[in-house]
Parts: sequence; C-alpha cells; structure tokens
Amino acid sequence: MSIVVVGAVKTESIIAMIKNNFSSMPSHQSTLKDPDLGKITVGRGVITKTHYEKEATETNVSIEVVKPYSWEPDNTKKNVRNLKLFIANHIIDNRISELAKKKEAVITGGGSYAQDFLDFAQFASIYVTSEPENWNGALNVAEQEIRRALTYGFNQNEFEEVSATLRNAYEQALRSSVSRKSRSLADALTRSISGKKVFTSPKQDMDWLNENLALITADACHGELKKAWKSSDRQIFIGGNIELNNADSQIQKAYLSSKSKEVNPLKKESKAEFAYQNFGKPGQVVERKEDKALGVVQLRFSNNVRLNLKKTDYEKDSISIGARIGSGMLSMPKDKPGLAAVASAIFTAGGLKQHSADELRRIFAGKTVSGSFAVDEDAFIYSGSTNRKDLVDALQLMTAYIAEPGYREEALRQFRNQLDPLYTQLAHTPMGVLQNRVDKFLKSDDFRAGFASRPEITKRTIGEVKDWLSDTLERAYMEIGIVGDFDEQVVIDVVSKTLGALPERRVNKIKFTGERKIDFPTKGQSKAFIFESEIPKGMVGVYWPTQDIWDISRTRRLSVLGAVFADRLRSKVREELGEAYSPYARHIPSDTYEEYGYLMSVITIDPPQADKIVNVVESIGTALASKGITEDELQRAIKPLLNSIEQQLRQNSYWLRTVSLSSQEFPQKLNWAKTMLKDYQSIKVSDINSLAEKYLSEGSSVSVKIVPKEPSLDESP
Repeated sequence: MSIVVVGAVKTESIIAMIKNNFSSMPSHQSTLKDPDLGKITVGRGVITKTHYEKEATETNVSIEVVKPYSWEPDNTKKNVRNLKLFIANHIIDNRISELAKKKEAVITGGGSYAQDFLDFAQFASIYVTSEPENWNGALNVAEQEIRRALTYGFNQNEFEEVSATLRNAYEQALRSSVSRKSRSLADALTRSISGKKVFTSPKQDMDWLNENLALITADACHGELKKAWKSSDRQIFIGGNIELNNADSQIQKAYLSSKSKEVNPLKKESKAEFAYQNFGKPGQVVERKEDKALGVVQLRFSNNVRLNLKKTDYEKDSISIGARIGSGMLSMPKDKPGLAAVASAIFTAGGLKQHSADELRRIFAGKTVSGSFAVDEDAFIYSGSTNRKDLVDALQLMTAYIAEPGYREEALRQFRNQLDPLYTQLAHTPMGVLQNRVDKFLKSDDFRAGFASRPEITKRTIGEVKDWLSDTLERAYMEIGIVGDFDEQVVIDVVSKTLGALPERRVNKIKFTGERKIDFPTKGQSKAFIFESEIPKGMVGVYWPTQDIWDISRTRRLSVLGAVFADRLRSKVREELGEAYSPYARHIPSDTYEEYGYLMSVITIDPPQADKIVNVVESIGTALASKGITEDELQRAIKPLLNSIEQQLRQNSYWLRTVSLSSQEFPQKLNWAKTMLKDYQSIKVSDINSLAEKYLSEGSSVSVKIVPKEPSLDESP
C-alpha cells in the first residue's frame, strides 16, 4: 500500500499520523500470483478476427502488429523511443483526420498508436471507423496509409507541426505548474507509483524534451515506426455493427487487393500565414464599470461590443475566453428542426473563408489557441482558452470566426457521417432515449427539445445555417468574457483591435418573449418508453415541476432539497432492492424558459424492477412533502455543497461561464457571486420543508420508464 499526501501540510505531523493509524496493520504477503495470460504467438502471417455487435454505433477496422513484451527500465532510452513513436503516430492521426473530411471519404475517423499492454504485449496499430457498407474501403485506407508512412516516412512540415504542438503542451504545463491543484498532483504521484515510473516535475520534463527533441528528426521517427511494425504478422480486426459471411475469406481478399495497389508519397503542404490580422479601426472604450469586491471590470466599446474581465491567479498563465452572441435556440426557425445541432457541429469544423480547419491546425501548431462553437438555449456561445503569449492569436481567431466563417461543405459531410452512430445510440440505449424522447416529453414536444428525426436533420443545409447565423454574427448583441492570468490593459488593447473593431452591433438583445414559454407535462402521468435492445438494462425517471432560476434564494434552497433527496434515494433504493442502482437526483432550473424547472431523479435499473423503483422514488417525495427533513440531513447536504462552492470560487471556469460572461445582460449575477456562500450557510430546515411541501406533494410528479422491448416467444433467446 502507498499513501500519497499533497498540500499545505507539515511532513512530521503527517508521518506521525500515518504511524499512528497504520503501524498496527499486519503485513500480509500476498499468496496470489499474476494470472497466466498465455504467450504471444508470432509467425502466423495475416490473421483476421471479427466481432458482431448489433447495437454498436459504427464499424471499426484495424490492422495490428502484436509482439511479446520485453521489460525495459523507465529511462531516457525508452522514453526517446516512445517520443519518436508519439510524433510518428500523431502525424498519421492528422493524415487520417484530413482523409475523413474529403468528399469521397469512406471513413469517419481513426488514428494510430504504439503501446505496451499489461507488461504482456507490444502493439502497433492503425484503426479507422466507417459505416458498415464501407468496411472494404475503410480497410483499404488503413492498409494504404500505414504502408505509405512505412514506405516514405514524413515530410518536414508534418514533423515540425506535431513537434511544435508537443513542445507547447510541455511549456504550458511548466507555466501553470505553480498553480497545480493538490488533487491533480496527488493523482500524478499515484499513477507514477502504480505504473512503476519515475515521477518528474514539469521543469524536468521541459528540460528533458528540449534536450532530446532537438536530436530527433522526421527520418528518426520514420525509422522507429518501421521498427514497431517490423513483422510479417498482421492481425486484422473488423467489428461493430457489421456481420460478414465467410468473413476470413472476404477480409483476406480485400487486404491482398489493397496491398497490390501502389501508394505515393504524401504531397507536401505549405504553412500559410493567418489571413485575419487586421479588422479595421480599433474600437474605443465608451463605458467602464468595476465591481471592486469581485474584481470584475465591465466595458462597452464604441461598436457596442461588451467586455467583462476578471483577473485571477488560480491557474498560472492560463486565460479562458468566451462570447455570448444573439439569442441561440430562441431564434431558431420552427420549420427547420435540427438546425441548432447542425450549426453547432459544423461552425468551427467549417474553418474560415480563407482557411480550412486543417490549415488552421497547421497555422496555430505550437500555440495555445483553441475555439469551439455551440448553440445554447438563449445565446450562441464561442469558447476558447489561451495564455499570455498567444492571447492575440486567440482573439484574432475568435474575431475571424464571427466576421468570416467558412461554412464549408466538408464540415456538413463530417456531421452526416456521424449520424449513424448518433441515431443508433438514441434508438437503442436508455441514455439515448432519455436525451431524446424523454426530453421531448418533459417539454411537451416543443420543437427545440430532444433531437430532430433522422430524415429531418439530413434535410438541413449549409445555406440554412448561414441564413440563420449571418445577421446574428454581423449585428446581434454580443458580450465577451475573459478570465485568468492577464494584464488588464493588454487585453483591452487587443480586444479594441479585434472584436472592438467589428461593425456596430445592437445595443440591446432581442427578448423573444413568446419563445420563452414551455409547458411541463400534466402532473400525475406515468409514461413508458420502449426501445429495442438485447441488453437488459433500463432507466426510470421521476420529475417534479418547480420554477426557473431567477429567484436565486429559492433556487439555492431547491438545490439543497435535491441534495437531501439524493441522499435519501441512495439509502432507500439500496435498502429496498439490495443492489447498487446508481441513483441520481438534483434540481434543474431553467435560465431561459419562464417558470420552468424540475427536481428530478434518474436511476439505471433492471427492467422488471421499473414499477417498484418508481413507487420507491415517489414515496420519498411524498415523505419529504409531508414530514420534512431533519437537521442532520440538512447538514449532510450542505457541507458538500459548501466545499464545492469554495472550490468553484477558485476556478476560472466558474467566473467565466456563471458570472462574468453574461454579467452585463444579467447584472444580478454579480450579486449572486457575492451572496452565494453566506446564503447557503444561512439555509434552515424550515426553508427546505416549505419547498418540499410546495413542490413534492403526492400526485405532483410525472414518471417515465425506459425499458427494452421484451422478445416475442418465436424469437431466439
């Protein structure tokens, strides 16, 4: 046994505590031996294996070389070899990613790796995913891409891109090392002990990388890859949602056919200069407010772009950025279901007008520049992260996506290639049914709930996305949040030259009052959702309607009620059923839909127990409504919440997403941050009991049972 302690502690006192608590433990020598895993057989040539899984979301195709494991110490020789393989495999990953985007692509994704497994085997593998009817073409891609790499190696630009990305990751780890959390450091120490590896600091890692990466070349990575694949053996695996007849014969034939085709070296891609570095005349700050208690600065530029800043030292040299633009799903056309899902998926994947997503990856290799886009219920959200050195690049990229998104067809093709796995999961898993059909039920079949049907979502086009987003991106209300370790004036200057230089925007946000109405189902309902699956697992959910988020005192107390409910639920379900059913309960208030929210409980179950568990859950709600909670229950619920609040207050993500990002649209959020801790500490038993009586009374809930269809008598077991 190993004990790891990290934090502001005195070593002597910790040693004394360990001796006091563990010295009396007897030392047992384990009589158990490692299981006999057999041995790796070599010299078998090309062998094939298949595995059919009806409910799998895609087809997986892989080619592997498997060799016996040979132990080596965790030293520089071993780690340099692994470094070369890391670079080689990441170059192949990038190649496969680009192939999956092509118009004629038969694969949806993939990658390659080389690793040791359980101190037993050494693997080198290339894998791709595809739709089942494309397994033959996918096998061709895998075979030809690994053969291309083994035959011709890598060009210098590819090598430099991956090397720069790797170096940047090490540099960022070093810069942020002084603010590492104790928990993550303890986890790293524990992993090094269990993995029998030497523990090193970020400074040692950086020094080691600088010394050894300088000695590695693209040819050296090619050579190491060839060593990993040096074998006449090949193991080909095809699995997932495909069932092949005469599988070995078909696979061998396809593999030999692919091997007979010539492969050529990859065409060298040049690295372009980023085309978006000048957005016009810098904007001027026309309004400034500061909440000194919170350290939040609120600005408005002459073009009505709003900027909220909070400087922190929670994560050294780490900066989180975000933008809220327009009204999100509130503005989605009712006659175009699924448009929000398509827009979220294709926006950044479509690159910019002058750069594809792959070109952007090459341009920003070696920099901490990231960006993602999502359609939220009441805004379009752009999120990213960066550091001091790369802040200009990150904000230029964000501004470019707002000013001139690419809307490339390749992004829509990628999205459509992922629809089979998505809709398989929605149709054949309890979680998929919960996310889709149950969500629609809880929102009374509002057109924005759940997922659009497969036929509907395939109708959506790039043009429809562009028509929906264009006015919003050009003129809609926009609020920017930047939180982290930065110089305030530097950030303001950069924003003035990027987002602040965009054309003038609307001063106020469109309210969409009529679209903020969603009805909760009629109370007292119990509805069954049947799905087809060979796996005998289901879910039940019980939901009590409550209210939206905006009465924050009520919302906080309902969250405590949810925590008490969850505590009772865990005890009751296991007591009644004698099994660990992983119950889950919480309160979810809407910040978009007026007077909409619910306290919910969801439990994974064995289907025959569905009715019984619904009754157990409903009885907990009825008991809470009629008899209330105890002081002990309140304290058990409050203490973890207070701990989590104290942690939240030291996280950039909380200050960005929950507070600053929308603090000009919703000024009350600043006060929420100030009062949160004290308000939770002031909660009384009577507060919770009055809410339980109001919302959890008998007959006030709705329940859902998500269970697989029972096989008919004439079906095979």
